[in-house]
Amino acid sequence: MDFDALEKLPEIKADHIFLVSKKGEPGLDLLAKSSIWNGLDAVKNGHVYEMNDPSNWTINGLIASEKTIDEVVKSLKK
Repeated sequence: MDFDALEKLPEIKADHIFLVSKKGEPGLDLLAKSSIWNGLDAVKNGHVYEMNDPSNWTINGLIASEKTIDEVVKSLKK
């Protein structure tokens, strides 16, 4: 995990975070234990959405983009 990047997260001031990763990645446990991560407003307000299938998030194309948009909308409606 890039700790320099982690320290810069609060600068984003995000209301919602879409965390794109595969379940069980070792960095997720470190992230969950980080005081920087846990101090983010999006985390404190329960606005973190785990996207456990990163395939459409990392592929360019119409179908992948439509799937990504559908996942975002579905997550925000919960």
